[in-house]
Amino acid sequence: MDISLIRDNWVLFILATCAHLAFSFLTLITVSQLITNYSKGIFICIAFSIINCCAYSSIYFLNIPHYFYYSIAFICLCVECVIMGTTKREAGCIASYVTLNMSTAFLALVKIYTYLYNFQTDIISDRLDINLIVSFTLYIILIIVSIVTIKLLGIKNIKNIITTEGYAELLTVLGALLTLQIGFDEFIILFNYDFGEQAIMIFSTVLVNYILYYTVLYHTYQSIGINLYRQKTDEAKLFYSQLLNRRNEIVNKVTRDDLTQLYTKMYIVNHIKATFTECIKDKATHGIIFIDINGLKYVNDNYGHEAGDRLIKRVAHAVKGSIRENEKDLAGRLGGDELLLFLNQITASELDSVVRKIRENIRIQNDIEDFLVAASIGELIVTPELAALGLEYILEEVDVIMRKDKAKFYSEMEDKL
Repeated sequence: MDISLIRDNWVLFILATCAHLAFSFLTLITVSQLITNYSKGIFICIAFSIINCCAYSSIYFLNIPHYFYYSIAFICLCVECVIMGTTKREAGCIASYVTLNMSTAFLALVKIYTYLYNFQTDIISDRLDINLIVSFTLYIILIIVSIVTIKLLGIKNIKNIITTEGYAELLTVLGALLTLQIGFDEFIILFNYDFGEQAIMIFSTVLVNYILYYTVLYHTYQSIGINLYRQKTDEAKLFYSQLLNRRNEIVNKVTRDDLTQLYTKMYIVNHIKATFTECIKDKATHGIIFIDINGLKYVNDNYGHEAGDRLIKRVAHAVKGSIRENEKDLAGRLGGDELLLFLNQITASELDSVVRKIRENIRIQNDIEDFLVAASIGELIVTPELAALGLEYILEEVDVIMRKDKAKFYSEMEDKL
């Protein structure tokens, strides 16, 4: 073939080459996923893709009839699969599938494009531009078919098919025989059949081949229990998901307060005690904040218990929006109007900053409600020495600080009145 023809059709040549490389690479990458403990690397897939593309290009440069390419492609892919680590049976099954789809799609495309460009099939080898268009379209179609097949069956199921004795051989022989039939059809259309006869013969072959092969593939899929396995797997996944959701509901019920969704008293107290043990060893400092909601009884008596619940939730919301989101800072409800916060590994200045943020967020809640949203706060930095005295002692200390803040709050309220 004249090299100048490629120069005149360089865009089509590049597109066809890239499409072929992409399909070969997709095929070989899929093969690598089917191999247990594959360690050859991605570069061998690239190298084999280039070899396959060169082999296909040589068909045109050496003026070799295209139907000989299927045997070349089959042998190349078999050898490549074995080198990558498949068994001969697996390699044959994979190679026959690829060559069958390639030959069947090619035959259909040849007839379609010869019709569109209005020339005889027997002179297609003389039209490089048509050959390149056919090649580009062919590999785009093969890429789509491969992706859809992988998506529908799944890598694990494909592996089950190609490793199952009997079924793998059946698919290999069927793919090879149907490909030979395609090669024969390509050969005989070089003779002087009219277009109608060729079209009927070719599209009948294409239709029969695809129906026959994919019907066998479907029954293989069904027969070796893949469909049942997938169904059972989906049911198991659903059951596990429901079980996990139920577990999360139970854990949430035990560890979270229903009203505020803060942690329960038991959970946060146990967490703090466990952390204090580590605190003594690691010489770390932590923060404790004790909050008592102001005026809860007044709101309950004058606005109703529903309003009282909203007051508690308003303060809880302000607290949750003020602590660090690192899953180590915890906020819990001790009961009634009392909240307890634990801030992991924090300095005194950082603790003061958190308290100021809590006060500001509580103040913002007053823009939403008709009643006063307020709380008294006690804060305390827990050193390893203080942690050694126990949580009960620390809670007494921080309670004293909170009560001083509460006294200041009511004193300011009286001054306003």
